[in-house]
Amino acid sequence: MCVSSPSMKDKAVQIRPWLLADSDFVMDGSQPLDPRKTIFVGGVPRPLRAVELAMIMDR
Repeated sequence: MCVSSPSMKDKAVQIRPWLLADSDFVMDGSQPLDPRKTIFVGGVPRPLRAVELAMIMDR
């Protein structure tokens, strides 16, 4: 698939679907997930589950 932007035309992109059950994780289950305080992490070299990414970032 190709995507264009103002600075680059027809850049090849890869789309990796993510299993929705693995797309979010809250370390403290008593705290609700606030969508205004969520982030997108791109450039991850391999598929990760949200819990794995949270553990890496918590180190």
